[in-house]
Amino acid sequence: AFEGCSSLTSITIPESVTMIDEYAFAYCSGLTKIEIQSSVTAIRMGIFYDCDNIEEVEIPSSVERLGGSLFSSCDNLISVTIPDNITFIDSYTFSNCYKLTNVNIPSKLKSVGVYAFYECNSLTYIEIPKDVREFGHYAFYGCENLDVVINNSSNLIYRDFAFEGCKSVTW
Repeated sequence: AFEGCSSLTSITIPESVTMIDEYAFAYCSGLTKIEIQSSVTAIRMGIFYDCDNIEEVEIPSSVERLGGSLFSSCDNLISVTIPDNITFIDSYTFSNCYKLTNVNIPSKLKSVGVYAFYECNSLTYIEIPKDVREFGHYAFYGCENLDVVINNSSNLIYRDFAFEGCKSVTW
C-alpha cells in the first residue's frame, strides 16, 4: 500500500482496520511514529521492514500474532511493547534491530522463531517465561550483550545456534 513511501512520517491505523497486510509500510525511511488502534487483530509479515527511523512501538492487546520480519532491519528501533496474549514471535521479527534495548517477552509466549532476535546487539537482558517450549535456529544469535534467563529447563527444544554469541544463558 505505502511500501517505499519515504515522505511518510506518521501513521495512525484507523479503527476500521482489522488487519495490516504484508509489507504495507516496508522501506518507509521517513516513518517515525506509529499508532495502531485496538481494532487491529493481525499484523502480517514485513509490515515495517527496513523502516530505519522508527524508535518505539506499542502493539495493542487486540493483536493475536506478529508476522515474520515485522521490524526486521529497523536500525533505530529502541523499544517495543508486545501484549501478553502473543504466543509466538515469528521468524526474523526483530532481526538486525541493532539498537533494540527494550522488548518485553509476553507471559503466554510458547515459541520463538528462527532468527527472531538475530544480531540485536543492544539487548542486555531477557527473561523467558516458563511456558516457552521452543527456540528456532539462530533465535538470539549474535546478541553479544544479552543475558538470557530461561525459567524452564524441561521439555525445551532449542535449535542450532539459538543462543550462540550471547553474553550468558542461565537455565
